[in-house]
Amino acid sequence: MATQAIARGDLSVLAVLGDVERVPGAPDQECARTRIRKRVIDPTSDAVCGPEHYRLKRAAEIYAERYNEVILDFRRSVGLPSCGR
Repeated sequence: MATQAIARGDLSVLAVLGDVERVPGAPDQECARTRIRKRVIDPTSDAVCGPEHYRLKRAAEIYAERYNEVILDFRRSVGLPSCGR
């Protein structure tokens, strides 16, 4: 999916919500939250409503981390902010 987004020119990263907004895979969270366009995976939050919700929340975080690694590596390769990646 990330390579398809790059091909479309969409270099935004994915964020998840918890007690704070987080961009999985970005070493510098402040940079990723403020310097790169992002899309929030909804509905992620810090409230977990049972084991299935926890499993889905964790799956979203893992997906976002893998997706963001590809996007951030590409951004770095073309000289765009990659927030420590």
